Amino acid sequence: MADIWIYLCIYGNSSIKHFMKHSYLTVDGMNEVLFIEKASKFYGFCKKIKTANEAKLFVQELLTKHPKSRHCCYAYKLGIENQDFRIEDDGEPSGTAGKLIYGQIESFGLTNVIVAVIRYFGGVKLGTSGLIKAYKTTAKNCLENAKIQEIQVKAKYQISTDDEHMYKIIKIAKHLNLDYEDLIIDLQSSINILVPLSIENILRKELKKHLDNIDSWDESMEFQLKTCKVQKLEILL
Repeated sequence: MADIWIYLCIYGNSSIKHFMKHSYLTVDGMNEVLFIEKASKFYGFCKKIKTANEAKLFVQELLTKHPKSRHCCYAYKLGIENQDFRIEDDGEPSGTAGKLIYGQIESFGLTNVIVAVIRYFGGVKLGTSGLIKAYKTTAKNCLENAKIQEIQVKAKYQISTDDEHMYKIIKIAKHLNLDYEDLIIDLQSSINILVPLSIENILRKELKKHLDNIDSWDESMEFQLKTCKVQKLEILL
């Protein structure tokens, strides 16, 4: 589950440990709901994102589709370790919109998600309590009606070797049901393998078992075998 943490590495003799979640929860696709409070219409939207720029583009898209709306308030959250977030009230009184939307993202335990609420003013002022109710309820309804998915965090490994050993590596990847890409088979062969963090150690054991003993490795999970080089390139969320 998303709250499971795993031990990744220890720097030398230091007692400082680095942890990363195996998985995280986010929404699948986009969802839209409507909430009406005293003639004001609140349209709620949520969508999976991976970058702040994706969030910006999504807000711009909503504003283009709703040019006569009074406000577009939103909040987003990114990442699983060094998390990033933003709260936007878009002219509503401070603490009555974006903060409530972000609170629902936290309540559902989500990340890599944006929740936006478009408001059409109905002619009746809602006051602070009315705005809080409207934005919180709209965000909550939007996430309640969205499909929540659990995403397995993966690491991209690059393995370089000769063509003879590359076929063994491909066999290991297929055996572990791992996706791979950028395959080059030549005198200097290479492959990129996408490995769920939960089975990183299994991959390393399989490489050791079928190829050669591991000579060395470091805290970045890069290690050198006698027959090939294995390097972790990046974490994929």
